[in-house]
Amino acid sequence: MLLIRDRRWALGVFASVVGVAGVALVVAGPLNPPAGVVTSTYKTLTEVEPRIAINSTNTPGDTDSVYKITQPGSYYLPGNLTGVSGKMGIEIASGNVSIDLNGFTLQGAASSLAGIKCTVTGATALVIRNGIVRDWAQEGIELNSSGVVGAEVANIHAIANDTGIWVGASASVRDCSVSDNLHYGIVGSSNCVVSACTANGNGTGEFAGGIIVGTNSSVLDCTAFNNGIGSDGGYGIGAADHSMVARCTANYNGTTGINSLGITVGYGSLVDHCVANYNGSTAATGEAGIYAQTGSTVQYCDASFNANDGIVASDQCTILNNTCSTNGRATGIGANIHIRGVKGRIEANHCYGADRGIDIDFAGNMVIRNTCSSNTTNWDIVAGNDVAPIFSATTNSSAIVGNTYSGNLGTADPNANFTH
Repeated sequence: MLLIRDRRWALGVFASVVGVAGVALVVAGPLNPPAGVVTSTYKTLTEVEPRIAINSTNTPGDTDSVYKITQPGSYYLPGNLTGVSGKMGIEIASGNVSIDLNGFTLQGAASSLAGIKCTVTGATALVIRNGIVRDWAQEGIELNSSGVVGAEVANIHAIANDTGIWVGASASVRDCSVSDNLHYGIVGSSNCVVSACTANGNGTGEFAGGIIVGTNSSVLDCTAFNNGIGSDGGYGIGAADHSMVARCTANYNGTTGINSLGITVGYGSLVDHCVANYNGSTAATGEAGIYAQTGSTVQYCDASFNANDGIVASDQCTILNNTCSTNGRATGIGANIHIRGVKGRIEANHCYGADRGIDIDFAGNMVIRNTCSSNTTNWDIVAGNDVAPIFSATTNSSAIVGNTYSGNLGTADPNANFTH
């Protein structure tokens, strides 16, 4: 009991000390102000928002623009902008300009010009981001004319313009959505990167498409759906010579016109880990899920249910580890893989359920380690090609349960092709 009483006494003393200390802390500190003039510690509006508002005071327009930026700087849109016939929404007449649309909308009007356009020659370091640009009679965003280089466009929705987003050389377009534009969704010049963008329903006019870039460019992690749907057809994703299209999906493009393609690339390009399904219409010519020109590689892709051919390749192409199924669904004459050139390498592809499995029109190609199954004609290869033996696969005659099986598919040749 003495021990308990001692603890209570100690706790009482501790509480008293804390209480006294608490009072001391409350009243502690100097009571007189510091010497000298007392100055304000608040920030100016310029310091809080170190950007320039786009309005009639800061960026007055002229005869062909609602607003016009003439000096370098960081600008923001404080509210929605409504277009005027015969005028651009925002004209950029300077380099080194960044525009944040702040989530607001640039709404075009009948006979308006471009939503945002750079008109100064050779401008660099242009950035446009975070907003909606729609219903402009010309481009939603146009950073291509007058030699604009190195622009960046990000987080933009471009809807129902003539063309959604058009950029010049060495530009970056990322995280954008382009839909229902009359001709093209996204157009880039050479050395461009288009990434994580979606293009849907573009190209209801003449031959057009979803995402189109020039030479030495990359299209990465993009989706192109239902583009090039006018009477002249079109394509989902197109890249010129020495470009790369990777991890992209291009489905249902060019479904009403001729010469329609899901993905097409120029000379010396790469198509890697892409999906191209249900592209093309009932026309029998010029249509494919993926089309590769001379010296290109198509690998680890799925090209299925396209109107005519699955993969079409020209000279010196490598077609490797692709799965192609049920192509020719609309024409009835399609091939899963159609080689229209020489000196190609067709290796380790699986072709199923088309009119022709692997169709090679010219001599001089190498064909190894492929499988064809359930095509009307599995192999259609002209004379003069280097073709590894084609075997009808040996099936197991009884169930396999356990760890071993003595079958060898009818051959030990590691490069053999198989029909099964």
